[in-house]
Amino acid sequence: METLLPAAFKTFVALHIAFGSVGLVAFWVPVVGRKGGAAHKRWGKVFTWTMLATGSAAIGISACTLIDPIATHPHLVEAGATWIRSEEHTSELQSRVGISYAVFCLK
Repeated sequence: METLLPAAFKTFVALHIAFGSVGLVAFWVPVVGRKGGAAHKRWGKVFTWTMLATGSAAIGISACTLIDPIATHPHLVEAGATWIRSEEHTSELQSRVGISYAVFCLK
């Protein structure tokens, strides 16, 4: 499985780019065309399905990265341990998120 993970990651990235590109093009046909027409409905469905596929590929990319970040992002090895957050930094972020959430709830 370890040898298949980078290949799966690259496949998900390629699918993400391909479906996202088609979706970006398909977006403009209903926007520019006559509302409610056949082309508007057809291309609206194409856009919806390609965005669902793009999101699914993004979930696959995330899953591969969570399973083995070094296999999917080998450049992190060269960066050393500097990319890993310290415990102090993590607790500071958690504190700020908690404060932000409290302020949001008070509004």
